[in-house]
Amino acid sequence: MEFKSIKPSTVITDKTFKNIVSDSLNNGGQAPTIVIDARGKGLSQADAIIGMENAMKFNSKRLGYLAVIGDGYFIGIFSPFF
Repeated sequence: MEFKSIKPSTVITDKTFKNIVSDSLNNGGQAPTIVIDARGKGLSQADAIIGMENAMKFNSKRLGYLAVIGDGYFIGIFSPFF
């Protein structure tokens, strides 16, 4: 499992998820399971879901499970192709 903490200065949106996940997988990420800690970033649960779906769409064969910890929520999805 790879736990990704977001830098304090980073603004995270649904559009940044694909880059975070792809960068991790392309740069020899530790595992096909990624947990992103988005607490304190103002990321809504709806935007987290959209971002996760986009990240999975582009990385579904390399990513087994993706989860996000946000302010007041935890969401996880499995890849159907892994």
